[in-house]
Amino acid sequence: MISDVIKNNIQPLAVSETGINALSYISESDYDALPVVNAKDQFIGVIQEKHILSMNNIEVSISS
Repeated sequence: MISDVIKNNIQPLAVSETGINALSYISESDYDALPVVNAKDQFIGVIQEKHILSMNNIEVSISS
């Protein structure tokens, strides 16, 4: 059943979140990646820990 695969209770990250906060949310979740939304709650993409760790500065927003 599709509801076994797709979950509706995943909290998305705001594109304005810092890399540090995003790492914290990912480590606290049961997921390897989290969806990212803009200020209008529109889906922007998916972010993984490896994406955050490759940022030049994790103290800035993940949009950087």
